[in-house]
Amino acid sequence: MFRDVFTFAVKRTAAQALTFYIFWVVLTVIFAAVVSGFVASGATTSASASFDLGVHIGSAIAIAFSVLLSLLTLIAKKKTNSPVAWVMFVLAAVLSYLGGALLGMIPLAYLTTL
Repeated sequence: MFRDVFTFAVKRTAAQALTFYIFWVVLTVIFAAVVSGFVASGATTSASASFDLGVHIGSAIAIAFSVLLSLLTLIAKKKTNSPVAWVMFVLAAVLSYLGGALLGMIPLAYLTTL
């Protein structure tokens, strides 16, 4: 079920793309939570300030993961000349800004089916 989730050149079915989406969203959230926790706990003394800093760091990590994974998928699939693929890339960046990894990974999952 989780076979080839680190291989970006694979053409996936809808079920495989859903598995890919779930895997990368969970991995991104765990990574963002760990990094945010470490950075925010030592940076401020106030609980609310630590929480705010953690939210900003988590958002930045979600955007970075969505953009990086989308770009890796474009390059691995040799779709850098496809306008549809670039629209999905930009959509991944915009959606990850608006809704974090939960929304930003949706276009990425679609890119894996191309």
